[in-house]
Amino acid sequence: MKTPVFPRPIFFLAVALLGTPCVAWAAAPAEGTKIDRVTPGLGGVFKVGRWTTLAVRLQSSAAGPVHVEVDAPDPEGSVVTFQSVPAPLASQGPSVVSVPFKMGRLGGTMTVRVVGQNGVLANRQVRVGGESESDLAPPLRQSVYLLGHIRPAGTASGLSTERITQLLSSESASSEGNAGPVARTNVEVVDIEAADSLPTNAEGYSALDAVLLDGRFDLSQPQSQALEGWVRAGGHLVVALGKAAPDYVKTPLAAWIPIKVQGKTQLGDLSAIESFCRQSTRIMSASDEPVDAARLNDGGNQSLISTFEGSLLCRAPFGLGRVTVLGVGFDNPLLVRWTGMTELLRRLLDLEETHTKRTQSLTSRLTQTGITELATQLDATQDEFPSVARVTTWPVMGLMVALLLVIGPIDYLIVHKLFNRPELTWITFPLIIAAAAGSAVWWGST
Repeated sequence: MKTPVFPRPIFFLAVALLGTPCVAWAAAPAEGTKIDRVTPGLGGVFKVGRWTTLAVRLQSSAAGPVHVEVDAPDPEGSVVTFQSVPAPLASQGPSVVSVPFKMGRLGGTMTVRVVGQNGVLANRQVRVGGESESDLAPPLRQSVYLLGHIRPAGTASGLSTERITQLLSSESASSEGNAGPVARTNVEVVDIEAADSLPTNAEGYSALDAVLLDGRFDLSQPQSQALEGWVRAGGHLVVALGKAAPDYVKTPLAAWIPIKVQGKTQLGDLSAIESFCRQSTRIMSASDEPVDAARLNDGGNQSLISTFEGSLLCRAPFGLGRVTVLGVGFDNPLLVRWTGMTELLRRLLDLEETHTKRTQSLTSRLTQTGITELATQLDATQDEFPSVARVTTWPVMGLMVALLLVIGPIDYLIVHKLFNRPELTWITFPLIIAAAAGSAVWWGST
């Protein structure tokens, strides 16, 4: 009996008809989604080893929730995957999905994937480095001082980002109060002109060492909360008000910044700023028009510049960070053209003071404890709070000696010689201990 043979043409036709729908169904999502652009940090600027956000711009013809995955190298070269929260994908027009990530090396390759309900919709490899064929510029080193300059859009006057970079990067400038040139810190400035490019999470600001709000305060509530979280985590916010003070008090920023605006005034003399910067050159002459300024209420915080009209420059700690508010705006041409502008910026940003404190801390720990260099840097970084004034060990030791004198000889003279009742020691001794403990708690809280 012969075995029936299945005709070959019919067999190949059946395979083609059954296999084609499967292949088309699996490839359809990938064809409708495309990664247009990948932008790390703020304006493409970020730091190695610091958290930042990666904004992925997508073009898709299919709507639905997706999330973005980023594969980036860690300091040892191993691949680490970072994932965003699910976000809706618009069927018409581009969509932007942000994912927090951290680049562990100055160069390498990142893989960006868009994942939907049916799997990977799109993927793209991005080369990071200083070569001409790289897709993204390399991240900055952590030793670079990164300043974010948030300014009004389309303003030709005032303090431009290029001018700030030129002033803070100048090696030849020196303070008139110092004998030699001032040690310069490597400074990079990021120009942030579009308000919609500001992050809505605190990780987006992590690469920045300071943020300068230069007359631009129209931040949304999520953007203001993200900036607040960044300052609480250790960031430094510098606010320059000037004639924009009435607009500032109506924004969400004024609700959480501890330095309040009492009103608006006009100043015909800015010699207090000159004295603060230790400069002999004048900002204003007698024939110049008065300058618009905001009257600040320091709220018990540090007042760095005071005038007859009130505080002009205040600084307040906020969480682990600090906020500095200047009543004069940088939109004033007299202040921008002033020869002492470099020193004013460096004092507002605490560049010299922070650098000096960090150097002294590293030196003292190397000579006293002898721990390794890596441990020294880590310990000094975690123990650095510029806005907190800590006492040295000598006042504490002096108070301990005073407490021993009160408990011993003075208590003995009082209960034995003055009252002639030694049994009173059972009362005076607990009272002295309670008073000393209460004083220590009060002193530590203030």
